[in-house]
Amino acid sequence: AGVLNVLSAAVTVACVVWLARRAYDRTACVHLAAGLYAFSPGLVAYTSAFMTETVSGAVLALAVVAAALHARSGSRLTAVAMGLLLGGGGLIRPQALLLAPLFAWVAAPSRTWRARVTTMFLVGVATCAVVLPWTARNCRKLDGCALVSVNGGSNLWIGADPRAEGGYRDLRPGEGCDQVHGEVAKDRCYGALATRRIRENPWRWLSLVPAKLRVTLDYEYTPASYLVAAGKLPRERLDPFARRCTAWHRLMWALALLSLVAYLRRAPVPREARLSLTAVLGNLAVHAIFFGGDRYHFVFAPFVAVLAGGVVASLKPRAAAAP
Repeated sequence: AGVLNVLSAAVTVACVVWLARRAYDRTACVHLAAGLYAFSPGLVAYTSAFMTETVSGAVLALAVVAAALHARSGSRLTAVAMGLLLGGGGLIRPQALLLAPLFAWVAAPSRTWRARVTTMFLVGVATCAVVLPWTARNCRKLDGCALVSVNGGSNLWIGADPRAEGGYRDLRPGEGCDQVHGEVAKDRCYGALATRRIRENPWRWLSLVPAKLRVTLDYEYTPASYLVAAGKLPRERLDPFARRCTAWHRLMWALALLSLVAYLRRAPVPREARLSLTAVLGNLAVHAIFFGGDRYHFVFAPFVAVLAGGVVASLKPRAAAAP
């Protein structure tokens, strides 16, 4: 798993470089974007964790590269590649499937309805070609059909509970599904309970969104805690290292926001930057619906780095060419 994470991080760095070069065509922008991602202390430390965020970020980065190529060329092959990558990413983390229609819409080579529908169709078919065999396996092996996994209902239930404070908590006895057996049946039970709670008080559910985004974006603590648990970092150094990780994370976000504000005031946002922004906002929307956690921002950190790299170009527009 550690080797896979290191390879995934290397692939992601390459994607960040490619996207930044295509978006801004400035060496300083490329170096800044790549450096912010590659030398992030939290991201470097997290590659040693046996978790899926680093791999998911790499697959999603490749999907964004495919989306950018499709937006430039309109080739059906690039649309299919985008769908296959998003399908593969969905098998790792199902929320990637929710991003497929967003990427297809933004990556359409023109703004006509025909181009958008064609792209969405190709991406959708390719995504389903990857996912549906696993869905068929679930239908055979489990107590019911599940698209990829069976934690959507329980995650929605946790995200609708104010006591979770926007983050994850364990399921507790006596919450209403104790007598339900089978993975699919239990998850559907929690999904029904969550839907009922949201319908009864939708404003309370919406009021939890800031807490979910806060625990996703406000700090970076997980890499330090994993290193301590593995015996690779003394416990007394946990908080100082976590503070360094958080400072780097906040710097990257500050530069990304500054870049976007400057671009919106002066010039259109480059296509690759728009796709990166779509990846960031799409992931944030998923966690706003379910629940957050600081390790989840590692999935879309590459795209924050791409946006941050544009701060040089956005603040100092290139001089007009001589006639």
